[in-house]
Amino acid sequence: MKVCLLGAGYYAQFHLAAWSRLPGVEVVGIADLDAMRARLAVAAWPAAKVFSEAQDMVHECKPDLVDIITPEATHGPLVGLLAGKVRTLMCQKPMAPTLQAARAMVDAARQAGTELLMHENFRFQPWFRESRRLLDNGVLGVPQQLTFRFRPGDGRGPDAYLQRQPYFRT
Repeated sequence: MKVCLLGAGYYAQFHLAAWSRLPGVEVVGIADLDAMRARLAVAAWPAAKVFSEAQDMVHECKPDLVDIITPEATHGPLVGLLAGKVRTLMCQKPMAPTLQAARAMVDAARQAGTELLMHENFRFQPWFRESRRLLDNGVLGVPQQLTFRFRPGDGRGPDAYLQRQPYFRT
């Protein structure tokens, strides 16, 4: 399967690492408005081409799937741009800034015959997988209630996201 990434920001490193672990997957391109950032992101993928425009990447690479790793406000326009040009689009969560925008994304993909997936990578974190294993093996008995708390300091303070996700500040 040929995969292209759209966005080379903080989370791209995790997506690239995940794609690299899947047999039969080839990362063939990455697009980001900052071409240097895209080049750095795909350093481990020497065959991957770097683009500044999503449409150019899809036209040249002809991927099976485009993994959209950009801020939520860009998801709708990107789905509208790429629907019908690629078989599958996968967006990082959150899906869209509004319910209306999310519905428009679904409609655009459906009308173009493109599969639209929303991605939540936290479900694959080791603690969730271990919890599932314990539940499946009956180690914990029959659950009555589950509560998860993690990342307690996330989002706190004036510079909480400055280094890794500056757009989250607003």
